[in-house]
Amino acid sequence: GTNRTGIVAQIDRNGWHGLTEISGTNRTEISSDESEEIIIDLLNNNYEDFGPELTIEIINKNQTSINDISRISHTELWTTLLQKDKIDISWDNLLYYFKEKNEFDNIIIDYLNMESNYTVLSKKSINKDFDEVKSKLVTKFIIELFKSKISLLSYKMLITNLTIPYIYPDVSSFDIVSSEKMKVLIENSILKLSLENYTVVETKFTDLLLPLLETYKDNFIKDIGNYTLDSAIILKLIDSKIFKDEQIITIINHIPDSILLESGMVIKKLCHLLSKNSKTVISQDLLKELLTQSLSVEDKIKLFNIYFTEIDQAELHVFIELLGEPYSKIIKGKRHKFENNGYNFNFVNNMYKIFITNFYFVEEKKYIQTSTKKAVKQ
Repeated sequence: GTNRTGIVAQIDRNGWHGLTEISGTNRTEISSDESEEIIIDLLNNNYEDFGPELTIEIINKNQTSINDISRISHTELWTTLLQKDKIDISWDNLLYYFKEKNEFDNIIIDYLNMESNYTVLSKKSINKDFDEVKSKLVTKFIIELFKSKISLLSYKMLITNLTIPYIYPDVSSFDIVSSEKMKVLIENSILKLSLENYTVVETKFTDLLLPLLETYKDNFIKDIGNYTLDSAIILKLIDSKIFKDEQIITIINHIPDSILLESGMVIKKLCHLLSKNSKTVISQDLLKELLTQSLSVEDKIKLFNIYFTEIDQAELHVFIELLGEPYSKIIKGKRHKFENNGYNFNFVNNMYKIFITNFYFVEEKKYIQTSTKKAVKQ
């Protein structure tokens, strides 16, 4: 071993030349492991002899990184060691510091904002078993990390499902983060989809509700019965690129008509969605509104073609009336020439033998000429 009193004497006698030899800058004989042990010994056993100024100078000159901050018994040196990058970059070292200081202070924030630090930490998971059993230290540290003022760049690197060992069913305790940071928590599946989180996000981070549901798409659909959706989120779901049409229709099937009917925009988008998908179960009242409010003739007729078999025969003329001209002409005993396209052909074919007695193509198949029964009594 090295004679410690000798080291102090050597530093006093030779100034920095003596120290650099000891701490291994000109390491010919001392390995880095040994030089780490020497530095730990120096800081632990000679702090009183050196006094703060010389100790800080020793720390500055030392080229050896200390693996474990907790081995330095004078905790007042920890700040300097972290600031001067003399401690190995690890979550454990930050957890020791946090435990000692009992706050997520500016030293930690500045440390985490340095690219050289956050790049290394982003590849390591925070050890949830760092402290004694049932200790809240790690969970407290992580929540402080979520709420901290670290830069968005650092946040995006450090808050991932690799680094964070937990997921959170209720984020109301740390919902004071910015919208951009909350987005990071959602995209990394650190927020769990739950009624509590749905409510927090809907209330305080409205724009992030769709990303939350998209992240947990399958769970959301499985538990759809637990959620009350308003027209704002229904519109976003219909427009979502992540949810497939059939998934949106499953969701729609769980929403009461009264909520769907609150928004004309929902009805118009829903008419379009249902008109290009296979049949599902919708009420006659909803079908009436879809046919009335849709601005697209094509959507309307396609929708009617899919669902007309579900309409009571006695009511059929009421629904055809809602389609407007020229479609309503077939219940008024009028002949009409329809433009020949897919949905018009299907409409005529569907109404053949109900209201249309005969049809044939005219003008080089550009049109479909129809003959109808006598007007239906309204």
